[in-house]
Amino acid sequence: MSAHPKPSQRFRPSLSVLPWCLLLIGMAFGAGCEPVTHYKVELRPQSDGLERTLTIWQTQPKQSSHAIPPGDPLSEEARTRLQALFDHYEFNVEDKRHLFRGMVNEKTPPDIGGTGSYLRLANPMGAAFVYLERIRGEDDQAKVLERRLTSIDQLSGHLAGWLQTELSAEPGWEFFKKFLEEDFRRDIKNIYLYFWSMGSADNFGSNLGSNEIMEKAEGALLARVIQYLSERDYLSLREMPVLMRWLNGERDDIGPFLEFLQARLSKKLKADLKPMSLRLGELFRDDEKAEASFVAYFEKTPAYQKKLEAWRQSHPESEKPSPTSLILDLIDDLIGEKLFGSPSTFPVEVQLFLASEPEHTNGHWEDGKVTWRDDPQRDLESPSDVPMLCYAIWTQPNRRFQETQFGRVVLEGEALIEYSYWYESLTLEEAGKWDDHLTSMRPGPDLEARLKDFRFVPLTEDSQSKDESSADYSDEARNLILRAFRGK
Repeated sequence: MSAHPKPSQRFRPSLSVLPWCLLLIGMAFGAGCEPVTHYKVELRPQSDGLERTLTIWQTQPKQSSHAIPPGDPLSEEARTRLQALFDHYEFNVEDKRHLFRGMVNEKTPPDIGGTGSYLRLANPMGAAFVYLERIRGEDDQAKVLERRLTSIDQLSGHLAGWLQTELSAEPGWEFFKKFLEEDFRRDIKNIYLYFWSMGSADNFGSNLGSNEIMEKAEGALLARVIQYLSERDYLSLREMPVLMRWLNGERDDIGPFLEFLQARLSKKLKADLKPMSLRLGELFRDDEKAEASFVAYFEKTPAYQKKLEAWRQSHPESEKPSPTSLILDLIDDLIGEKLFGSPSTFPVEVQLFLASEPEHTNGHWEDGKVTWRDDPQRDLESPSDVPMLCYAIWTQPNRRFQETQFGRVVLEGEALIEYSYWYESLTLEEAGKWDDHLTSMRPGPDLEARLKDFRFVPLTEDSQSKDESSADYSDEARNLILRAFRGK
């Protein structure tokens, strides 16, 4: 069974409220019946790289009485592709789980879509590690936003065009047409950008494991949208209970909603829109008549004629695209599936196992591992969602070396990260000199003085005579160690 309703199924009865649903409500899609395929990535740092284990399996979707039983989640082609990326492969016949394991040196494999890096900065004082990976999605969000704002322009244009075929003879039409082409189009774009920004931040909050943060953010988003609409005279807080009664009631009865909008827009536009409201109410009382009107308009649009020509050229044997599919395509591109909480289609969980909590991460730390969870976009051909992103930075001090040279551990955590980046920038000659100097250090009263004596570039006689020291590249590392000595 398809995970998405057919256009005719999900378009009715929403067709009758199309002119207004773009402003205040969204379309909800039905839950799917197909098994859910899960992807779990486990990462374990090793001395020779980052061990990566990918497990793939299926489960039956929740709350589905007609679900297809879970089966083998991978085709032979997909399994062969993944086997080429990993050194080890196992298949559990009983629960149909695929397990792939291999080592990551610096670049993560394109196993589930995306790209990433693993960096190990090692030195005698310890090591700093960086893991960074993008999973699926589209990181060129400027392109996505440009396309989606264009979709809003097209939707607004089609809405105005269709209503003109029904309302152009009614009093007040010119006022309403100007509103659709200007204020309505701009306001839809602004409200969409509010929701888009919320979607961009979604996996950040969920990865941190804070449902409270996300709930507050969603509440703030709703409040922001209501305030925006209120400031522009679309509604008031006092009218919200009446509006909610309609939204929670029988939506096929559009009369009360049209009356509400007619009163509001008449006041906003300073024009009597009641004749148009009555005309629309009469049209929407007959679903078939309303749909026929809508189809008749779209059949004549250049956009639909272009789509028909593309169908004739590429897939004439397939079902002819309906006129309503044009606007459904625009809505699908504009809002996607995640905005309305559709069921998971590509659930991914990434776990990074560490000995201690990382210094920096956008994941959730608990029980010796950092966890990221998200439902990134399945489509790899034309992605649009903000990608799932995982990152972590952690350290591993060389306690034996530091205790031998300094009597205790002086660099760990953030200081060791800074030191490791500094050390990585040294030339081979500089690293050799610095290592020799550190190796010669021993705990004692003169340790700080000996540490200060080191320079990559010796002082000139002139500088020494004036008791002045010019800057040296070793200053950064030396100051990190000295601050640790002094407890700063």
